[in-house]
This record gives sequence, C-alpha cells and structure tokens, in this order.
Amino acid sequence: MTRYNNSLVLILVLALALNESRVVIGRQHVYVGNDLGEGLTLNLHCKSKDDDLGTHVLSYGQNQTWGFRTNLFGTTLFWCNFQWGNVSDSHEVYNAQETEMRKRTNTHWLSRQDGLYYYYHDAEEYELQYKWGTTKTKGN
Repeated sequence: MTRYNNSLVLILVLALALNESRVVIGRQHVYVGNDLGEGLTLNLHCKSKDDDLGTHVLSYGQNQTWGFRTNLFGTTLFWCNFQWGNVSDSHEVYNAQETEMRKRTNTHWLSRQDGLYYYYHDAEEYELQYKWGTTKTKGN
C-alpha cells in the first residue's frame, strides 16, 4: 500500500473506532412522561431529522421511551410536539452535544401543567425547563 492508502485506511479505522466508542458507552435513552394530572391525556409526537417516532397518546402516569445511538458527528437532535387541553407546543428533548457534556445516557422529561420539566441527575430532581408557549427549539 502507498503512504496515501495507509493514511486513508487509518482515518477510516479511527472514524469507526470513534463511532464504536459511542456504541460501547451505550445507547442513549429518552423518557417523556405525563405528569399533567388525573384525567389529562398528553398527545406526544417525537422525531429527529432521520426518525419519526409517530404520535403516542399518554394517560396520566404513562411515559414514552425510545433508545438510539447518536450519529457519527454527535449532532443527533430529537424534539417533540406536545398537545393537551388548549396547549400545543414543541421542544427539543435530546441534543447529543449537551448530553455528552453531562456524560449521561438517559434523558428524562415530565410534562406538567405549567411546562416541561427536565430531570437533573446530580440534584436528583426535576426542574422547570420550558414554560408552555416559550418554544425556542426545532419546529413542528
């Protein structure tokens, strides 16, 4: 092999190793739960650029969970459309770059009547992340 071919092979091996390191670390998981209250149903439609997870109807106390591997470039994003009562909103629920900074493989969200809550693992509690109507993420 020529020096150029050796370099190309090395680059491909390193790229695959980087992707495999993400696999070894594990799949990412997102959990979105309905904590709106008894009798309130949450319609949830989540997607990424490549995957549309469809619409799910969650009763109080139920959650929608999915697992995946981030893309090679670490730019995977998922966002969800939330609809319940008179509320219809969209928010980002997974951003690979932010999640990797936190060194987490699980991302937990709860829908409550005042907004969307994110679970902070270090503090072991949910905190209000987005009030309904304050969308600043990927659109519908």
